[in-house]
Amino acid sequence: YYITNIDAVDYVLLGLAVIVCVYSLLAVFPGVCFQYMIITHIQMMKRRDLIEETIKDQRNHRSERSFRMYQVFKLIRRELIQYFHQDTADKTLRPFTKKLIEENFSLCKLKDKENMDALSISEFFPLCGVEIKKLENFILLKKAQSKGETLKFKDLITAIEQTTNDVKVDPFEVVKSIFTLIMKRKEKLSINDVKHFFSVYDGYFEREDVIDFCNELVAIQRNGSLIDVQEIASLIRDDIECFPR
Repeated sequence: YYITNIDAVDYVLLGLAVIVCVYSLLAVFPGVCFQYMIITHIQMMKRRDLIEETIKDQRNHRSERSFRMYQVFKLIRRELIQYFHQDTADKTLRPFTKKLIEENFSLCKLKDKENMDALSISEFFPLCGVEIKKLENFILLKKAQSKGETLKFKDLITAIEQTTNDVKVDPFEVVKSIFTLIMKRKEKLSINDVKHFFSVYDGYFEREDVIDFCNELVAIQRNGSLIDVQEIASLIRDDIECFPR
């Protein structure tokens, strides 16, 4: 019926369809191909070396941030060990090393006194062939239980021994146990819980590191759900393991 009964309207529609197809083939399709070629060319012009360098810098930034936080977590661990009077069975320094530290300590100690000015610690370590950063200086003085003015030789030795023994402490277990203890054994935390934890230790962590770390937790948060403590510990552990690279 439809084949044998074709009127003028059908011919008009058929003609319009042919015109549209020809127009698309001759006008639209070449334009699409041209735009695709331009976009592809721009993509190929990207400096892959710059992209790789940027990604590398971002990874290094994260690793350095997590490493600084890990150092502070180890300090908090030491304070909690002392608070609960736990025994860690730390290894002591070798006599030769202790003698070297004692000789350099005598060069930096206050005149006619047995103690060293706490501010002189930045001058003491270069004598031992070691350069320490501001955060490491802060952590060492905290471990030595310095009041900020003077530093005893015995306390300095204790702080150095604690630092050397803490080198191989598992970052995952340290972070997980501290969060679990301070947050009253909660297994899942909100962002506000994490911020509350850092407020408890205000002055320990660098402020920019805390903000950066909390922003990262917000980014991985799933629809506002709570974050597992193990996931928080894993973030720091993974960055620490990548740090030497």
